[in-house]
Amino acid sequence: MKTPVKLCLIGLGNFGRLLDRKIGRIKGLEISYYYHPDTRKAKKFSPEKGISNLKNALKNVDGVIITTPNDAHFGNIKRCIEAGKHIYVEKPVTGFYKDALKLRHLLPEKPVFMVGHNQRRESHLREAKKILDKNKLGKIISAYFNVSHGGAFSFTPDQWRYGAKSHREGPLMTLGIHLMDTAHYLFGRVDSVYARINNISGQTEAPDCNAVVLGYKNGISVFMQANYNMPSEEICVIHGTEGTLYINRGKLSLRIGRDRRINGSFVPSEPLPVKLRKTDSIKEELEEFRDAITGRKKVETGFNEGLNALALIEACYRSNKNNKVVFMKDFKNYRI
Repeated sequence: MKTPVKLCLIGLGNFGRLLDRKIGRIKGLEISYYYHPDTRKAKKFSPEKGISNLKNALKNVDGVIITTPNDAHFGNIKRCIEAGKHIYVEKPVTGFYKDALKLRHLLPEKPVFMVGHNQRRESHLREAKKILDKNKLGKIISAYFNVSHGGAFSFTPDQWRYGAKSHREGPLMTLGIHLMDTAHYLFGRVDSVYARINNISGQTEAPDCNAVVLGYKNGISVFMQANYNMPSEEICVIHGTEGTLYINRGKLSLRIGRDRRINGSFVPSEPLPVKLRKTDSIKEELEEFRDAITGRKKVETGFNEGLNALALIEACYRSNKNNKVVFMKDFKNYRI
């Protein structure tokens, strides 16, 4: 690529720094500006490229990378759409489902719009998808996800994850949004949602834990948790009529076959490790964003995938608020 795709990084927090480092190692991508509305913070991040005038920055770039707090996504995306720029926004697409619906009517066809749902790209989930597609587990019965850590014990009142208004669903939005997209990727369209959202530790104003059950028309049940009040976990277990798939912190094992009766006792089949290729899911996303801008690829997780994941979060919020099951047929823009 002779001319690199020029980008403006909007959002200079920890994840913005991570993406900046990744982009620095990708051919064909270049950060031209680092935007923060506070001039001092913009220049502190980059004395040469820091800028506090987004309008000026957008005049001289091809696209943007948005990693601001969730509740700032809508305003920044809207300005970038109006400027006709290619957009990569870290999940969730917006902080609230209603805001994503507003954007839906503003999106033009040509510029690229990508949502950073990188979890589905992790090698263990790519392999899990292959196993499911080959029906190695038989008919799927249920799945359990738990992605959690103890972040509530370190958040401070000046951070957006601390507040109930800016972080309405707590870790269900920041961690669980990945699980929603993964559920779509592995199992398809959800039929019903039941959720409980709580604050057990009392360390923040925002919720710190949840429990969600996704129901499917074919009978599959998916139970998931995404918490900020416990020692870290990264677990996925998928049960089928012919076997079970286990994922623990990125390591995948596959157990095939039911228990066998040996000498009067039932002996379970052994789970065997599955070899995985090494991947960098975030780097892969950014390369795909570059290739989509140059017309060589289409993005895997575009606006619709981001909207669908956010629809499930909204369903969880309504379910918890009213203590009842919510049916996804009531979301007319939920299309899988």
